[in-house]
Amino acid sequence: MTEPLDRLIAQLNDVDNLLSHHSKDLDRTVGKPTVDEGPLMRSGVVLAYAAWEVYVEDGLIWAAEQMANATDFSRVPSATRAFVAQSVSSDPWRLAADGWRRELVDAVTRRVRGDDANESSYGINTAGPRQVSAIYDEIVGERLLNNCRWASFSNRKVKERLALLVTVRGSIVHTGRPPGALHLRGVRDWREFVERLGRKLDSELIEWSARMHSSVPESKSD
Repeated sequence: MTEPLDRLIAQLNDVDNLLSHHSKDLDRTVGKPTVDEGPLMRSGVVLAYAAWEVYVEDGLIWAAEQMANATDFSRVPSATRAFVAQSVSSDPWRLAADGWRRELVDAVTRRVRGDDANESSYGINTAGPRQVSAIYDEIVGERLLNNCRWASFSNRKVKERLALLVTVRGSIVHTGRPPGALHLRGVRDWREFVERLGRKLDSELIEWSARMHSSVPESKSD
């Protein structure tokens, strides 16, 4: 388990704490809730999605730190080397000696969090399946989300479910209401889905890091 996954689970615990205030989780008499619990449900979905998006960002920065610990730049995936080289194209000497280590982490951090010095760099705007696959391919050279599946959830279903989460969260944030009915069981399902997906992607990240560190460096051309 990586530190980003630890933080994901901690954030999902906030969702649990929020949902514990739902009338069905309290010792009340049977009947309709005394207050409108819609805001509680909507907040639970938004927090679950936020935990996922932060995990995607933190996971990529963790991957960058793993690559920065490689014995030399030749062990870093070619996609990453190209990405970092482009980020310092105005001053390639910044990659000389061990300079590439700091530049790699900084470049990835700017890519996923946004760059204050560049108004057109916003980082990850949406952590949907297409966006997550693309940015992992760009930075680590593999679409690790394609490997995420589990019992009763094919990779296609995982991506469809993630895309739906993005849609539901977007509707709540932009219109103040979900695109359909939202109830306690549904919010808990979203929370469990995010944790399951986070754990699966985390295991893929750890395996990727092991492969990267054990790979034979690419030969340098004369």
